[in-house]
Amino acid sequence: MAIPTDNLVGYWKLLGDSQDHSGSGNHGINHGVDLDTSTFEGRGQHIEVPTSSSINPGHDDFSFCALLHTDQDVDDVHGDIVSKFNPDMRRGFNFSLMSSSGGYNSIGTDRRLAFGIDDGKDGAWKDCGKPSPTNVILFSLTVFEGSLYASGSNVRSPQEASHVYRYIGGDQWEDCGRLGFEPTQGVGGMVVHNGDLYGATTNWYGASAPWSLKGVSSNWDVSLSALTDRPVEEALLQEAYGRVYRYLGNKEWEDCGQPGENPRLTSLASYRGQLYALGPDDGAPYRSRAYVYEGNQEWIACGEFTNRGFPMAVHDGRLFMAHKGEPAIDDETGGARVHAFDGEQWEDLGNPLGTHARCNEIHSLGVFGGAIHIGTNPLGRVVKLEDGQWHDTGELGDSREVTALAAYNGCFYGGTLLWADVYRQERESRWQLMQRFLDEDVDPGSLAGRVPGILIPRDWVSDWALTSSLTVFGGELFASTSSCWDGYRSDQGSRGRVYRFRAGQNAAYDRDMGPGWKHVVAVKSGRRLEIFVNGLKVGTSGPFDPADYDLSTDHPLRLGSGEVDSLSGRMREVRFYKRALDQREVTSIHHESLSARDH
Repeated sequence: MAIPTDNLVGYWKLLGDSQDHSGSGNHGINHGVDLDTSTFEGRGQHIEVPTSSSINPGHDDFSFCALLHTDQDVDDVHGDIVSKFNPDMRRGFNFSLMSSSGGYNSIGTDRRLAFGIDDGKDGAWKDCGKPSPTNVILFSLTVFEGSLYASGSNVRSPQEASHVYRYIGGDQWEDCGRLGFEPTQGVGGMVVHNGDLYGATTNWYGASAPWSLKGVSSNWDVSLSALTDRPVEEALLQEAYGRVYRYLGNKEWEDCGQPGENPRLTSLASYRGQLYALGPDDGAPYRSRAYVYEGNQEWIACGEFTNRGFPMAVHDGRLFMAHKGEPAIDDETGGARVHAFDGEQWEDLGNPLGTHARCNEIHSLGVFGGAIHIGTNPLGRVVKLEDGQWHDTGELGDSREVTALAAYNGCFYGGTLLWADVYRQERESRWQLMQRFLDEDVDPGSLAGRVPGILIPRDWVSDWALTSSLTVFGGELFASTSSCWDGYRSDQGSRGRVYRFRAGQNAAYDRDMGPGWKHVVAVKSGRRLEIFVNGLKVGTSGPFDPADYDLSTDHPLRLGSGEVDSLSGRMREVRFYKRALDQREVTSIHHESLSARDH
């Protein structure tokens, strides 16, 4: 079967030129793409196609096809494949490559697909339950091979400690086993690296703190002894340093060694083919170290920082990390700082807000609009780095700290500390409160006199809560909640729970489609969205009324770019149809496009 041409309104070979070869006149304007090799380097390169009636779908069906190539190793977010979206109206469509980066962790090497449409439509938040019955701290939500995994801490017994859980739908979670048998309380970082899921254990109280201080049950010490097969006295005295483990399936984890002597391994990252870990050194309370995995349980230190480090993220060829400030140093130099690693050395990028008083901790990193964004404490502001300069993008309501950042269906979301809120960026410096998870009554007078940019006294809320992780799974945005303080012990309420939310309509492919050349197709067909990879249907949205979604916008069609970031990879043989392709047509286009891989 020949490639269909019925209602083909755009055909960009992107090999030699950016012209429209469909005959519809929708010629592209090249913004830095290497058209000799069809390479988009993820640094703003894209093809702009000015809007026209033929590529403005409105309420109608449409199909987008492209031949994509990505590398195995990552040093940038994967980026957007195509977008025609008005962010001010939240109207249009987005088709993107993505990977999990929940909690403090950077993205993984997995390449998942997200296809979404929107016309300013929001669903309701839904409760997905507690991964562990007594867990009040969740660190990370990570997607791996079609499933959502959660890690956390602060449970009531060693039998529950240091487990990872898998979401199986509704409010139910499945136990995926314990990571090792060291006396650690939880699992912090998780990341997908070269086809495997890795997790890192953590200990809130330091490596040598007595376990009798860590639990609320008088049976904790005896239970720990039985679990580790050691005498009680020996189990209590054993130092508990964080270790990294690789998931083998079911409830089995392989020990990948101990990166230094760090009671808390806060984050994991995949960067240029290697696995990195970050954590504070127990012997030096104002030091953190980054480590790179050499294999065979061997970790090599590759960076040292002046205080406790938390998040990592990759962007534009560098690995970013951030750490707390040091109050003993003067205000100008003692604040929280961001550093960037190019594979050889770390560059100090300074304090995003200039002083310790304005930014003394950083707990989140995220990429949106082609820039790395930083979530700060104690003013609850998000700052982005553009052209080597920090730019303030605004305050997230009455929050004290921005604890999570994520892009979802063309918009940027932030999770915060105090009441476990989620905000959405509506304009450059305006953030809209989307949800408050803390279900306890708050004294209405506690916010009296609140002035934006002024610190919130600690005693205004007896026990703070936070949105600890945001990640996209199954076409929805998932959020986890946590207690802020390790001493919080109630099993009830919203802490330690997971929630989900849908904006617009979305189809997703939540498995790694792998590196190399892949043919991808996004189709809006009647009441559903569909995703195809190499001719096979791999994702479908739920049903919706197409009359509810007018996708008309005067914004251009952007090939290899969108609201998150420009594509990091190669793309050619791009087609846009103003109708829905069927399975047979998608298969035909896939087969006919294969010859273009070799040019």
